Amino acid sequence: LYTSGGGNVPSLVFRTLTTRNREDGPEGAKVVPDLATDLGKPNADATEWTYTLKDGLKYEDGSPITTADVKYGIERSFAAELSGGAPYLRDWLVGGESYEGPYKDGGKGLDSIVVPDARTIVFKLRKPEGKFPFLAT
Repeated sequence: LYTSGGGNVPSLVFRTLTTRNREDGPEGAKVVPDLATDLGKPNADATEWTYTLKDGLKYEDGSPITTADVKYGIERSFAAELSGGAPYLRDWLVGGESYEGPYKDGGKGLDSIVVPDARTIVFKLRKPEGKFPFLAT
């Protein structure tokens, strides 16, 4: 698990599907929903995880936050220009090991992150993964 004392700083600026509970002690290690309505729903073999965004999420300018925005933000983390951090998405997502990010894919996107509508996002994993909600932080 990749952790650091500075790991809390980005959470003050960026929102994620899930986040760590902001309490002292053991309760602080729990994962709770942030942008998502819950901790995600796996398919029967936990190779796909589906998240639904909460109603009414908006940027500071009033425009809605959509799952297309979340997908693009995740895809950006694959770009060499933004390298570093935990390799879990690269290792776990189908096609993640060879994806180079949205700056090099001509706008195609990563096929294993599916956005069927503005509030739903689906992650397709190479193997079953029961701890995916921790990754969505």
